Amino acid sequence: PFASLAMPTVGTCDYNNKQYNNGTHTVVPNASGVTVFCDGLELKPQSDVTFPAGIYVIKGNKFEIQAQSVARGEGVVFVFSGAEAYLKMNGGGSAILKAPVTSATGATAPYAGFLFVDDRNNKPKVATDIRGGGDVKMEGIVYQPSRALIIGGNGQVNQNSKYFAMVADSYYLNGTGDLYLKTD
Repeated sequence: PFASLAMPTVGTCDYNNKQYNNGTHTVVPNASGVTVFCDGLELKPQSDVTFPAGIYVIKGNKFEIQAQSVARGEGVVFVFSGAEAYLKMNGGGSAILKAPVTSATGATAPYAGFLFVDDRNNKPKVATDIRGGGDVKMEGIVYQPSRALIIGGNGQVNQNSKYFAMVADSYYLNGTGDLYLKTD
């Protein structure tokens, strides 16, 4: 599914090896609506990071939401570009993220409904790993057609989300938590 979904043009790096440490932060997006993080993006413990609406490209390394950190955003899409780019959410980390809901004109138009998008041409080396335990409320589609997706932990993933769907090469569910898949 979604074979015709176009990948965004990945420009120059807006951030290199970016880390958000203890405290409250808001990402400053690129004026084009497509913000590129090269060589990793880490939310360290005790950081609370808000992503304004837009497209965020993770290029060349992981997007890691560590335990006791929070990633927030509404109308956001995270695109993973390259074999080394992937999502890792540690148990106890929180994600309160919502995909764009409109297909109207604008930078996010082709990505309405998508939250995490993997370039289908990736030859991934690492699986996406989402661990529950924190407040995990992700509304949108996880589209990773050539990557394994691991969901585990001991908490509830998406209990209060209106919708959550996954397209991946393979799935691995482990732990004692609950995963909720819904449509709206």
